[in-house]
Amino acid sequence: MIYKRIIRVIGKDSGFTLLELLVVLTIMGLIFAMSVPRLAGSIGSTTLKTAAADTTSVFRYARNQAVVSGKTVECKIGPDRKKITMRFHQSEDGIEDEPQFYKVYPAPDGIEISAAEELERYGDQEFSTFLFYPDGSSSGGEVIIIDNETENQFVCRIDFITGMVSIEDQEQ
Repeated sequence: MIYKRIIRVIGKDSGFTLLELLVVLTIMGLIFAMSVPRLAGSIGSTTLKTAAADTTSVFRYARNQAVVSGKTVECKIGPDRKKITMRFHQSEDGIEDEPQFYKVYPAPDGIEISAAEELERYGDQEFSTFLFYPDGSSSGGEVIIIDNETENQFVCRIDFITGMVSIEDQEQ
């Protein structure tokens, strides 16, 4: 008896029609299609931010190594603009007392690292060199970190008096 009442209240028309399901699926598809390009753009932006933070960290580490070791540390951006090489700076006579401290920090794919000014020439190749001194100061300068796909960029500034490194987003 109760079962018959439930059937009467609910009736035979309970559930969704095929048309209602298709409308809902179409709306969900449109929402998904609009959100994917936004997510893809933010992933590229994240790669650039990470590369900028890593570049800044390399220069801060170089400054700290100079202060702690009491030796000048040299950071070079190579001609391919894909890596930063860090090492103890050679003395004026070119003789090193200890084994060479040497590290290479590569940039992610699609990211280019370049100096805003002052390039040194060795043969047919150009290098940008930044020096960090034992007293905490540096040669100073600016490094530009560029995403080749989006042309967005960050600028890493190295203060020549304090050797402090800062980073700034450059809106396009």
